[in-house]
Amino acid sequence: MVSIIIPSYNKSKYIKDTILSVINQDSSEWECLIIDDVSTDSSVEVISNLIKNNDRLHLIKNLKNSGANYCRNLGVSKSKGDFIMFLDADDVLASNCISSRVSNLSKSKDLDFGIFPVGTFNDFVGDSEFIWNNFKGNHIDRFLYHDLPWLICSVLWRKESFIKTEGFCEEFERMQDVEFHTRFLLENNPKYKTYSYLKPDCFYRINNNRILNGLDFCKKDISAKFLFVNRFSKILSEKKSKKIRFLRGTVFESYNLIFNFYSLG
Repeated sequence: MVSIIIPSYNKSKYIKDTILSVINQDSSEWECLIIDDVSTDSSVEVISNLIKNNDRLHLIKNLKNSGANYCRNLGVSKSKGDFIMFLDADDVLASNCISSRVSNLSKSKDLDFGIFPVGTFNDFVGDSEFIWNNFKGNHIDRFLYHDLPWLICSVLWRKESFIKTEGFCEEFERMQDVEFHTRFLLENNPKYKTYSYLKPDCFYRINNNRILNGLDFCKKDISAKFLFVNRFSKILSEKKSKKIRFLRGTVFESYNLIFNFYSLG
């Protein structure tokens, strides 16, 4: 069984489509844990109506706003599946996502996780042609440089492999999966496979309207990037690794974000 974990905060506009895409899977071997992080919109009402009469859908309500990484770690601790998949509350799954990923990953019993192509969309699936499936190159170097080879929803984890990690770092308000994947690749030497030849089975929303507060988003993103740089500068320095030079890409991306923000007016 796959445990699908969805942190949710004020996503009432999108969460219905996300949950329906889970319900409409051609496989029944899943559970879905939705962790609401004290939303102030109608998210809880929307979710509650959708999970009625479906015992595979579970709503967990935080007592205080704690961030997406806290929600993900909590979801893992409550999960019962053999596999773990993380979705954002505005992602959408293709109907064969779970069955296809489990079928492919199950063929290689020694793998910790698999990486699958992810499509993108603005308002509806099909309105963007970009596919996140360029898995070439050294993945650690690319994460350090902020040339991100995959997204959080690209990955299907074996639960037994995930729980060997320290989980997601709850200090990060942004760069959450980037920090986790970089740390895991550096410290755990995992076995994994990329499936770039498959069709996208998950779709990541790229419409900027999903951002609730542009200035707040920008501030948190830049802060997280410098936290990322400081943390991995220390780790790589201790390892006397030449990979430290790749962090300049993340520094550049911080300044690029500022320029892009102001250019949008």
